[in-house]
Amino acid sequence: MKQRRIRNINRLIFLLFVTILITSYLNIFPLTKNKFCSNIWTVNYLGDRFKVPYCSNYSLKEYEPNLTRAIVVIHGTNRKAQKVYQDLLAIAKRTDRADRNTIIVAPQFITDEELIKYGLGDRYLYWTKNSWKSGSLSQKNKYGFRYSSYSIVDDLVKALSKKDKFPKLKEIILIGHSAGGQFVNRYAAGSPIKLNQIKMTYVVLNPSSYLYLDNKRAIEGSLNKFEILAPSVQHNCPNYNKYKYGLSNPYHYLKQTAPENIIKQYARRDVIYLLGSQDNNPNSPYLAKSCQAMLQGRNRLERGIIFYNYLADFYGYQPHKQIIISGVGHNSQKMFNSDAAKSILFSSIF
Repeated sequence: MKQRRIRNINRLIFLLFVTILITSYLNIFPLTKNKFCSNIWTVNYLGDRFKVPYCSNYSLKEYEPNLTRAIVVIHGTNRKAQKVYQDLLAIAKRTDRADRNTIIVAPQFITDEELIKYGLGDRYLYWTKNSWKSGSLSQKNKYGFRYSSYSIVDDLVKALSKKDKFPKLKEIILIGHSAGGQFVNRYAAGSPIKLNQIKMTYVVLNPSSYLYLDNKRAIEGSLNKFEILAPSVQHNCPNYNKYKYGLSNPYHYLKQTAPENIIKQYARRDVIYLLGSQDNNPNSPYLAKSCQAMLQGRNRLERGIIFYNYLADFYGYQPHKQIIISGVGHNSQKMFNSDAAKSILFSSIF
């Protein structure tokens, strides 16, 4: 009896030890599937292969004869690619099972902190918390290789446009909310990519700032009148027209396209801006509050309305579309679930 009691105690001690060991392991090394997308996009450079995680409901490498539309969704500041991917996939499944002929791809731009924290290894490309949003080159690794976050999307778009893999694909939609919206706005202006027989649509949702095409900004107190800033204002905010807020001194990626060509191609591109009518909090988290950003408006809604009016003033006509979603604030899920977004994402093209 005594020996049986000792054996039971020993078993309990062993189970407790195993439980503690597993819990400690998971705290130190969280399962990457809970943090990162499981698919890996590779970039080849001089015989080396570098990695970027992405989520997708179909393979980018296999023959997919039934897919007619691709959606590439860009995550926000917190880089929750899995969340925006799952949100759009759920909408597709509810919308006439559009997931059956729609591939949804969500690249994930990891940071230097995540690289170290989760022990991802030196083959992963990584950026700082903010640099990926505007197309910066990845941080320099021990191989000396750097790659723009915008180039990753170029690669994904090129893969999706391959007729030997996706013979029926008719449209690619690039969409992003908040920081993802910043990404889409600047990528649409600066990307040199050109597609044949495939429509490319850019959907910009509630970004914190925009890429202006000249040195004019809205007159204080106005939503639709623009002028070159007074010398005193320029003196107090000397970098107001520097990239990412303007075309002055652009990053490496945008330098491959001349400013005059960026201006021309941005007007030709199918860009749609969706704004939440309640995204008007001047103290909203992650709202850019630098002088460069504040010259674009007091909050995200105002900045979006002003920028849309600016385009009409700059070009002499309105090349793009804007829709304000009633009753929605800074919430990606509600913006994606709006009738306007669902109509853009899952229209009668099928």
